[in-house]
Amino acid sequence: PLNGGEELIALAQGLGWCGHGGMGPVPMSALELAAYCAGTGECLTQWEFATVLKMSRAYVTGTQAKAAPWQPTLVKMALATAGFTAPAG
Repeated sequence: PLNGGEELIALAQGLGWCGHGGMGPVPMSALELAAYCAGTGECLTQWEFATVLKMSRAYVTGTQAKAAPWQPTLVKMALATAGFTAPAG
């Protein structure tokens, strides 16, 4: 389970984990995220905005690893990079 990260994961899934460049997936830019927020009326805190961008960078890093296809491990990597931890127990 996550400590409050469910909404951010749903947001990242809704807008797409990354963009697409000429050579494959690229991390989402702040401009793209700002445009999405303006177009949908989504109001993010500064921390949420930065965290979604970190998650996108982590996702792209994961897709470029040896295990290229998307898999749940990438979500865990993105959350760990963004500072989320699973509760002990």
